[in-house]
Amino acid sequence: MKGISIIIPTQLENDRVYNNIQKIIEYTNGFNFEIIIVINNTDKKFDESRIIFSNLKIIYNKKGSAASARNKGAEISEKNILIFIDDDIYPVNKILWDEFLDLVIRSNGEKIYLPKWSYSNELISFCNLSTIGRFLLYYRYHEIEGYLNKNLSDELLIEHNGIASYLFPINKNLFFTLGKYNESIPYAGFEDHIISKKIYQAKIPIYIYNKHVVYHDEWNKINLRNWLNAREKNAITRQYAIREGHKELMLSYPFYKKFLYNFLLFNENIIIYFIEILSPFKIFDIILFKLIQGLLASRIYKGLKT
Repeated sequence: MKGISIIIPTQLENDRVYNNIQKIIEYTNGFNFEIIIVINNTDKKFDESRIIFSNLKIIYNKKGSAASARNKGAEISEKNILIFIDDDIYPVNKILWDEFLDLVIRSNGEKIYLPKWSYSNELISFCNLSTIGRFLLYYRYHEIEGYLNKNLSDELLIEHNGIASYLFPINKNLFFTLGKYNESIPYAGFEDHIISKKIYQAKIPIYIYNKHVVYHDEWNKINLRNWLNAREKNAITRQYAIREGHKELMLSYPFYKKFLYNFLLFNENIIIYFIEILSPFKIFDIILFKLIQGLLASRIYKGLKT
C-alpha cells in the first residue's frame, strides 16, 4: 500500500519521547502514514493514552538490538516507504517537513535523502551552562557538521557516502532486498556503516538534503558520564562490525596510548568529579576540554576491547 511507515525504536528513557512522537504525528498530518513504535530492550510499557493518533502500532522487542527493533518494525509495516526515526528526533516545522516528505515520496524511496540535524536553540542555551555542553558546542557535536567533521556546501542536495538511522527513508522492497539491518550488532551505531556499504554497492544515490533540518533532542546526553557511555557503546558496535569482516574499521594503538588510556580509565571517576566541580567556571574550559578528549579516546579504546 502506498504511503509512509514511520518506525521509531525506543527504550522510553524519558517523557520527552512522547512529545517527540506527537510532534512527528502532527507535522506528518496530510500524508498517508502509520506510526510503528518498537519498545526495545526494556520492560517498560508504552502509555498509548499520551499519543493522539489512530494508526499507531506498538510492538515489544525486549532483548533486541536497535537493528532488530528497526527490522521488526519494517516487517509489520503496511506502506511502501519506510522512514526510520530515532526517538530523540523531531521536525523543526511542518513546512520543511512537508517538503522533505514530498521529496522522499517523489523518489519512491529509491534515492536516499537525509535531512541535516541540529540541537534546538533551547538545548544550545542549556549546553552553555556546563563544561560538557560547551565542549559539544565548541567541537560542533551539536550539529551534523561536527559529527561529519566537515563543513557542508550550500548546495540543495549534497552527495554523501553513507546513511545514519537518526532519520533514514528508504523504499520497503529495496530495504528487504538489501538484507535489512545486521542484527548481530548490539546497541546502535555501526549497523549503519554495514547497511551504508550495501547501499553503495547497489549504486543507490545518497544525498543530504541541505534545506531541511530536524532537531536532535539529546537533553540526556548533556551529562559527561551519559555522553561517554554512549560513545563507548558506539565503539562496541564498531568492534562487532570488525568481527563481521569490516576490517576498514580497525584501529591500532601504540603502547604509550594504551598505557595512557588505561590510566585515564582507572582514574575516570576522579577526573569527572574534577571537571564537574570546575564546570561553572568557563575560564578552565580549555584545560577541561583536553581532559574530556582524553576520556573520550579512552572510552573508545575500552569499547573496542570488548
